[in-house]
Amino acid sequence: MEERKLPLDFDPAKILTLQPGAKIRFYRSEIDEWGSSSSYRYTRVLYPDGVETVTETDSRGTHRTVITDEDYRRENNIPSNENFRQNARYYQTADLATLERTATGAILEVLPAVGNNVTDCAVTDETTNQVFPEVLTFVLTDQDLRLWQQISRTNTASGSFEDFNEKITVRLSVKMEIPDIKKPIVTLDGCTQFGSGEHGKAIASGKPDGGTYEFRVEPSDLMSVEAEGASATLSGSRLGRGTIYVKYTAPDGSVGETSQPASVVALYSYNNNNPLPQIAFFDVEGKKKTASITVPYSADPENSNELLDFVQGDATLINLIPSSGSIEIKGLKTGKTTLEAKDNCGNIVGPTVEVEVVNCDRETVEALKKMREGAVENIQDAAQRLQKIAGSKEFEKARDNLVLSTLELLGKAGMTIVASGGTPSTAVNTVSTVAEATAAVLDMISSGSLEEFYTNAGKAASGELFDKAVYTHFGKKIGEEWGKSLGSIIGVIEVYEAAKRFGDDAGQVLKHEQELDNAMEIWKKADNDFKRIEKLHRICMGDKTEPKKPEEPKKPEEPKADQTPEPTKPTPPTEPKPKTETPPAREVPTEEPVTPEPGDEEPPVPPTTPTGETRQVGLPYSPEECGCEESKSISLGSAGFSTLQAGIKNLSDCVERYSVSVNDYSKALVEISAVRDTLNAALADNPATFRMKATEAKPRLDSLLERTKAYGEAGQIFLKQFEKCPESVKSGMDVLESALTVTIDSVKTKY
Repeated sequence: MEERKLPLDFDPAKILTLQPGAKIRFYRSEIDEWGSSSSYRYTRVLYPDGVETVTETDSRGTHRTVITDEDYRRENNIPSNENFRQNARYYQTADLATLERTATGAILEVLPAVGNNVTDCAVTDETTNQVFPEVLTFVLTDQDLRLWQQISRTNTASGSFEDFNEKITVRLSVKMEIPDIKKPIVTLDGCTQFGSGEHGKAIASGKPDGGTYEFRVEPSDLMSVEAEGASATLSGSRLGRGTIYVKYTAPDGSVGETSQPASVVALYSYNNNNPLPQIAFFDVEGKKKTASITVPYSADPENSNELLDFVQGDATLINLIPSSGSIEIKGLKTGKTTLEAKDNCGNIVGPTVEVEVVNCDRETVEALKKMREGAVENIQDAAQRLQKIAGSKEFEKARDNLVLSTLELLGKAGMTIVASGGTPSTAVNTVSTVAEATAAVLDMISSGSLEEFYTNAGKAASGELFDKAVYTHFGKKIGEEWGKSLGSIIGVIEVYEAAKRFGDDAGQVLKHEQELDNAMEIWKKADNDFKRIEKLHRICMGDKTEPKKPEEPKKPEEPKADQTPEPTKPTPPTEPKPKTETPPAREVPTEEPVTPEPGDEEPPVPPTTPTGETRQVGLPYSPEECGCEESKSISLGSAGFSTLQAGIKNLSDCVERYSVSVNDYSKALVEISAVRDTLNAALADNPATFRMKATEAKPRLDSLLERTKAYGEAGQIFLKQFEKCPESVKSGMDVLESALTVTIDSVKTKY
């Protein structure tokens, strides 16, 4: 430090003689710095005499800090004697600027010259790092160096960080001169930029003490000056920008002068005197949107954002990004606050307006209200359609007839197949007896005992000789069944007709069930739309709770390990009673649904889609299966309808395949009767003819016997599979029957 005790002899021309890469260091004799954010404003001034003033304004008010040259010397241990006569900062090597010689000029880098108060403006490092590398470096030419004391440069750079809704602009100017330490030093402070109708004040300070002050403003018509000693009161005469000067005359007659900006500003209106739009977080589709608006403002002079501080009443609700002629307002959370502008003196300039941040703006809330009303209407229309189908006489008839058809088909099929038990008609033979009689006749033909058979037949009474002969030869049972084979067709036709009726009734149910399914899909869509709109409405109202879910049915308790539950006996199917009561008429709401406004009661819990009572229904749910063994849980709804449709369709296909066997058996019976007639005629003719006809009939009877047995086997399988179907079909129809009452109750009580 010893070599720096005395002022350096400095010759700017010598810089041109330096080699590229050589460096010279300088100290800052003056600093004029200011900055502002949405909640903070500061000015920082360093005068040539070493006095530094910092004026800060925040939510607590305005306070001013003064650091004199003596204060700075004490803080940094710099002596005060004739060897350290220069500005104290001259002796702090860490704060020096650097000039590096280049081949064509020099690069001046002002490392710590600005930004000490940036952190108080709540600007993050991510943003400041975008700015300062650009503004702190100045490129000079050889011509600039020759005219050293005329060097004056300004750098401007901007940066932003969207995550924190912040933006910063830094403008840095440098001016080179060698200070004259013998020249009087004068400083100027105070608020010289103020709003129209307000007053400003300038305060000067000069050294050495004991001199006089003279204030002036340029242009002179901008404001009037009433000076009294070292202070002056300023009153605006018109709007605009200018400069206030103060000249200080020391006791020895030497003169020093300084200045600072002066302005008179007016702010007339925000948003053309219209209320500010609400700032919304969500749109009508419930999607999150950029919660910001850009509001124009009218002010004089131009670029008034440089003369005003725009402040919000609550900095936790909104963030302000002012620019020339407009302000971008970003919402941070919901609530109401205010927006106003203040001048350099802290006075409010222009009107104070209200800013509201909401989840959804008024237009969105109104649109959702109309959408909700439309959704309720759609639900009611869908319910009416569902009720119309479920409550129609055609649907009830098809539903009840299918249960009856199932019972009838089971009974008729069993009548022609099961050998034991009585039958409703004496003309109906079971397949086993017909097969037994046919097999007996085939045995007779195959045994070669036709002569004996013919002799016995000759002894028989007149009439159907072959029938009588079979009766005599094989006994009463075989003879009667062989003689009545044609009569068996009556029972088989009844089975075929019962199967056809089942198919027709199943088709009618499937038709209505498809209509119910379509109506339920419409209901479901309308209900989902309502829930979606109601969810958006809750978001707009700030309600984040989810709607209450219906309680799930309790599962039956499993039996304990040491207890074996007794098997339950199946309940025999019963024919449904015809309906005599008319379902209750749907009550139409007398009032329109109302969407609550903010502050009203909590929004209603959205209704749940009607489901009715869940039932176990056994049907063939896979196309390759038949019968009613596989059971599924089915409830009222599109999914339940779809499952039920598949089961009934598969069951109908099973019955249709079985009816093919029935039809083939019926044809076999007709052919057996035809063979019987042929043999009767031959037996009445002569033994030779009978023998020939009986031999010819054997292959045909063999085939007919196989077809008869095939029907018997198919019938036994069908009866076993179809055994539980009447009860299962009734359970399925009960699910469809619940469509009417459940839907009525849901619409009436939920909407």
